[in-house]
Amino acid sequence: MATQAIDAMMQDAFTKLPKADASLSELLRFSFEYNPSELFMAAWGEEYRERAEALWAASTQAFKAQKATGYSPEQVLLCMAFDAAIAPYTGAPESLVLAYQRAMLQELRAAAPC
Repeated sequence: MATQAIDAMMQDAFTKLPKADASLSELLRFSFEYNPSELFMAAWGEEYRERAEALWAASTQAFKAQKATGYSPEQVLLCMAFDAAIAPYTGAPESLVLAYQRAMLQELRAAAPC
């Protein structure tokens, strides 16, 4: 993956993390602004969709089990953006989408440099 590009994006993202009680629209705006999909597409090529979906699916299972994913911050951002993109089509209630996005935000906060 393009290390310099992802490092710069992550540094900026860490300085602009939404508040812990951010609204869904704030979280979605953040996840779209710092969406690393293009970097993962470049790294994974034709396997992107399958791998991104598998990563997201595993993150939703961790969320349901109230466990951390153990993902890198870049992977957490990818899951947030993937979820934001497909949430309207999953039938998930808005409250569940908000809870998931906040859980992923919490993981980003835990990974943020002090």
